[in-house]
Amino acid sequence: ACIAHEECSPTPARARRREGSRPTTPRPSPIGIAGSASSRQTSGMPTWTFLRHGQSVANVEGWIAGHLDAPLTALGEQQAVAARRELIPPLPARAVCSDLRRAHHTARLLLAEQSIPLIVSPRLRERHCGAWQRRSTQAIVADPDRRQCLASWTQRPPRGESLLDVALRAVGWLSTIADSTQ
Repeated sequence: ACIAHEECSPTPARARRREGSRPTTPRPSPIGIAGSASSRQTSGMPTWTFLRHGQSVANVEGWIAGHLDAPLTALGEQQAVAARRELIPPLPARAVCSDLRRAHHTARLLLAEQSIPLIVSPRLRERHCGAWQRRSTQAIVADPDRRQCLASWTQRPPRGESLLDVALRAVGWLSTIADSTQ
């Protein structure tokens, strides 16, 4: 997933969206962004805005990508470009994303007209789904035990990660970024 980091902004991200605007990207691959380093800083608390990559080949073909490098479709590229309209001042101080092509390409397209630094890390990858990667999403979720495993905070797919594993990995890395700004 693609993530934008805002430094100490007192305004909630959803309140900074242009008056009357609506998200411009359809499901299943929404992209949106708001936020920034603000001259109106009122607290030392950083704000993070999390974004999803544009539509990928895995989304269209209906398989679980996890750590596999599924590229964006043409629509996914269009979604990333369209999301630029959501980049309104004050802009993020920096952006971070995983090294997977779908996240990295989304971030580069989104930020193409901005001078916002982009930090790329494999620790920001989405959930590793182990043996279920490249398998049909529909077939996996049709099985109640597998569906429960994917929804569980602590259960892992065979040779994969739990949601807790992902959270610890990503938050651990993000905390090093947050600490570096203080």
